[in-house]
Amino acid sequence: MKTAQSGMTILEVLLAMVIFAAVSMTLISSMNGQLSATSAMRDKALAAWVADNVLTTLTLTNKGNTKTLHGSMLMGGNKWEWTLVALPSEVESFTRWQVQVPLENGQHIQLERYVMESQNVTQP
Repeated sequence: MKTAQSGMTILEVLLAMVIFAAVSMTLISSMNGQLSATSAMRDKALAAWVADNVLTTLTLTNKGNTKTLHGSMLMGGNKWEWTLVALPSEVESFTRWQVQVPLENGQHIQLERYVMESQNVTQP
């Protein structure tokens, strides 16, 4: 006559460990993907803010009267390089300012603003 078993066999324990390991690896992989996506989104938002700050600053100070400007700005603990290019626009008496901020992954953020040509001339 057999007595009632009071415990798990080694096969049951190994199977439970395999299931736990598989679920853990899936969750870790998913979290890693989410962290990468969040970091990329953060960089794009900061680059867009840098471009907007450059356009706003140059508009207010009337310093966008050259064809190309380069500079850098500190934001979010990172140094961001930017390039402003003044291009002719399709609209008469307006100039199109285009700011590009490169990202680490080879992409770049680009913002444009149309500025009246009278604002491009530095006032005495």
